[in-house]
Amino acid sequence: MGSQVVFGSRWPVAYWRPVEGVRHAVDSAERPHPGQRRTALCGVALTIAKASDEQWLAPTCAACWDVARALRDAAQRGISAPHPP
Repeated sequence: MGSQVVFGSRWPVAYWRPVEGVRHAVDSAERPHPGQRRTALCGVALTIAKASDEQWLAPTCAACWDVARALRDAAQRGISAPHPP
């Protein structure tokens, strides 16, 4: 599996990565790479790791999902949404 995109967008508004049992989203300005320190859309500090197929089945962070949806909706309306931390 690879990067996942929030549905309905022509470009990724966020990249999803499973970290510590939860799939978090990170800003799409830069593709995440293993070993990288990033801040999830929910504000949690993450270290990106290579994920196994099973780890992709982890539950989605609800806060990340809400922010990613807001970013997608703003992009579809052609307005600039504030980026998360």
